[in-house]
Amino acid sequence: MENGIYQFVWRYSRRQQIIIAIISIASFPFLYTTLMLPKFIVNDALSGTDFPQQLFGFSFDQTNYLIALCVLLFGLLLINGGFLMTLNTYKNVMAERMLRRLRYMLYQRVLRFPRSHYQNVSQGELTAMITAEAESLREFVSESIAVPLFQGGTLVTVLIFMFAQNPILGAAALATFPIQAYVIPKLQRRLNLLSRERLKRVRAFSGRLSETVSGIGDIRAQDTLTYSLADASSQLQDIYRVRYKFFRIKYFMKALNVLLLKMTPLLFYVVGGLLVIAGDLSVGALVAAIAAYENLATPWRELLKYNERRGGAIIKYQTLLANFELRNLLNEKILETHFDDIPRLEGPLIFDKVTAIDEDETKILDNISLEIAPRQKLAIVADAAGRDLLAYTLAGINTPSEGQVRIGDRTLASHSRAVTSARIGYVGTDSYVFDGTIGYNTTYGLLRKIPAQISEGDYDYEEAEASGNSLFDAKQDWRDLRLADLNSEAELQIWWSDVMGCVELTDLLFQRILATVPDLSSAKPLQKKLLKARARIAEQLNAEPELRDLVQTFDFSKYLPNASIAANLIFGEARDETFDITKFGSNEFVRTILKESGLEESFKKIGLELAEQLVEIFGRADVDPALLDRFSFVGIDALGRIKSIVKRADQSGSDNLSEDDTAELISLTSQLVAERHRLVVIDDDLQSKIVAARQLFHHRLSDTLRDSIAPYDQETYNECLTVRANLIQGRLIQSRANAERDINALIRQVLEENDLFEEVLRLAMDLNVGIGGQKVPLAARQSLTLARALLKRPDILVLNDSLSAHDRQSRDRMRRNIVVLCPKMTLIWIDSEVPKISDFDEVLTLRNGRLEKLISEHIDEPAALAHVQADIETAEIPNEVTAESAVLSRLPLFRDVHPSNLKLLAFGSRRVTFKKGEALCYQGEAGDTAFVILSGNVDIIRDEGTPNEVRVAQLGKNELVGETSLLAPVPRTATARAVNKIVALQIEKEVFLTLVDSDPQLAASVARCASERLAQTLELLHEAA
Repeated sequence: MENGIYQFVWRYSRRQQIIIAIISIASFPFLYTTLMLPKFIVNDALSGTDFPQQLFGFSFDQTNYLIALCVLLFGLLLINGGFLMTLNTYKNVMAERMLRRLRYMLYQRVLRFPRSHYQNVSQGELTAMITAEAESLREFVSESIAVPLFQGGTLVTVLIFMFAQNPILGAAALATFPIQAYVIPKLQRRLNLLSRERLKRVRAFSGRLSETVSGIGDIRAQDTLTYSLADASSQLQDIYRVRYKFFRIKYFMKALNVLLLKMTPLLFYVVGGLLVIAGDLSVGALVAAIAAYENLATPWRELLKYNERRGGAIIKYQTLLANFELRNLLNEKILETHFDDIPRLEGPLIFDKVTAIDEDETKILDNISLEIAPRQKLAIVADAAGRDLLAYTLAGINTPSEGQVRIGDRTLASHSRAVTSARIGYVGTDSYVFDGTIGYNTTYGLLRKIPAQISEGDYDYEEAEASGNSLFDAKQDWRDLRLADLNSEAELQIWWSDVMGCVELTDLLFQRILATVPDLSSAKPLQKKLLKARARIAEQLNAEPELRDLVQTFDFSKYLPNASIAANLIFGEARDETFDITKFGSNEFVRTILKESGLEESFKKIGLELAEQLVEIFGRADVDPALLDRFSFVGIDALGRIKSIVKRADQSGSDNLSEDDTAELISLTSQLVAERHRLVVIDDDLQSKIVAARQLFHHRLSDTLRDSIAPYDQETYNECLTVRANLIQGRLIQSRANAERDINALIRQVLEENDLFEEVLRLAMDLNVGIGGQKVPLAARQSLTLARALLKRPDILVLNDSLSAHDRQSRDRMRRNIVVLCPKMTLIWIDSEVPKISDFDEVLTLRNGRLEKLISEHIDEPAALAHVQADIETAEIPNEVTAESAVLSRLPLFRDVHPSNLKLLAFGSRRVTFKKGEALCYQGEAGDTAFVILSGNVDIIRDEGTPNEVRVAQLGKNELVGETSLLAPVPRTATARAVNKIVALQIEKEVFLTLVDSDPQLAASVARCASERLAQTLELLHEAA
């Protein structure tokens, strides 16, 4: 990026800026002529006597001459307006292109950031800089040359005109400029400072207001209401004082401006009048000069504003430069487009005296030599500090500081990034699930086929080129099937299903697709197949009473407790907004049916009752919107309207509610699913009335309205229903335990019998996973990232603690599945725990920066496990904080935490010592710390000092004491007393919780450890019983 904003503007918009200059300069003669014409009109057309006059070769009498000059002036005004419109449009289009270019360049640099930099900058900061900060430069880019040239040129043109009329008159026009140029910017800077001060004080008052709402109980309990009012008054007074100063300066500046603006015409009247009286100036020239002055004030004001914005723009650009133009950016060659085929990697993976250091310049890998044969299954046991860097180096993501990584006879660095990223699969704890569908995320590694530059869609190739953006359309098909040795879409779908089975996502995806409404409007053949499966499922349900009792089938003569009231009334699903469930009460036809059926008042009453309960449950100011989205059947906007309705009903009574309020309440009632929501009882009498209203509804329904409903029909596939509801032609009875499990099993059985299971499963490719995969469990997100790597059939797969959210049995199964699915692939399994040894050809451990062979298939597994853990624990660590973070990484609670966060936790904790017999903590006390034992032993004692005293455990080096205090606000369950001298790391709860908020992996570990602790407790209780 260029060092200054002017260099940036000139380099990338030189041609456009020259065009702007040409347009600006071309407008000045027309502007000058526009200024001259009023003089001719007054002197020649109004005051002249020499007629007829000649104009453009035509002869005019006085009246026609006046009209002709006025028409000419009008035409010139149109021309000047056209220049202005053209200039503004062109410069803003150019500015938008430059903004697009700038954001694209910044995004390129984000892709080139070194991996360590991502740990030092937040996503929010980057997002704000690329969006808001860059957006603020758009206006300046559009005016950087145009404003000085056009407004300055306009100013000079007007001044030339005035001096041409009379030099004294021109000097009078300039008389107030020096005062404005000196005083106004100074006053504006003071206003800017006061604005920032006011914003600061308003934020402080806002914070105090929030504290008042949160701490109202304490304020009332301590009877500090009067003090709180005085404090609020004091803060409001501070805001008032700032605003008072602001207003005084602001309106003084405005008054000064107005005075100076009025002074110049006054000077014109005085000086110009004297000149007219003396015969040195015509009346027409004076009138034209006064009119021209109106064109002088605007460019001068714009130039003053431009000078102020210029300083801000320079600072903002320098800020972007400092944050994105890093010295250690990765080589821009990684962004180059590759059109060549991707060869397979052949030969062993070799570490030749490899040394690697982390961002703290700590040597993590020390002179490692290693050879991994093709198809080998290798496990490496390492703590968090070395695990990531080793994995990155193996995967070609990190370049060693010394030594070489080779594949066969060729160094890994000599391969293009396109080759290494395609043929080496990497999955780690930092692997990300993108906002999009299951299919998008799992096939993401195949998005490498470069499409044609000029697309047939709506991508503007020329505009992209003008903005310096990518010339390729992201909406085209980028999937390179050859990368995975596939030749067709059909082969991809089969391979995708196999991979989903390998990573154990099949069951989850099948459950999800049964509960969704996929778009099958263009899949008529599949609809027909599903209708055949429906008939088979119906036979099974009829044959098995236990299963039949789990389903309520669609019956026109019966009420459906598991469907909304609206769906019960129309006996179907809305196809469009005509019968939109959220606007049901506003439909005139629906309201007519409800009135004639005697249901309108009942719906209104139920709606008000529902509204009151929803406000009680979700109406708190501090309620999490995510909870509302998940558990409520109304959105945040609707909830706001409902609150208002409840308030009005309390104040004026429900009978006085408006028609709009009544419609809102009826719509709310229509969304109620009695069995699911359980907020209001829909008794048998009301159900019978709704079924009767259903009869009337369909009897009166016109053909036009009928097209807006997808009916519950035995003979057709309902595209507005879930797959499961279509197949069972009804809904699950939610009050029956295991109904979903048993019916899903029946559906799967029938689909498999009819060779439909794989086809239905592939519908899950269109399921959205949300931002960061939030719509699927953590374990499923890890399986998705693993599937992404497997789908491209890599030659080497590096798994860096990538399945930590799964239990050990699941991890073992998936690892074996991988070997079966990709037998020719080299598998490198890196973990902090020793895996099942018999699954690997070799197991190594990272110790003191070296890889050492500790285990072979002939060593007894339990002994080997103990040996490995002991070796890891005795590794030498170069400094105290790093040593402590290494200890933390071996604890189950912190196993998945990123090394930088572990160091932060160690840095924020205290190293403490206890003498023999001293207590670390006491049973029953409120705990807010935990201890990691670095040396010595600790007895854990229950009921110390009583007849029931018992030592329940003795903990030693690298074990955690009192972690329950970190996980939950409960009293300590035992006393911890030093057996000998203890050196421990004291972890503060506040520091721990701060890390939990910022580290999803740690949050997941907390949940897992809490669950394991609960399971252990339950097992002990069972044994005791």
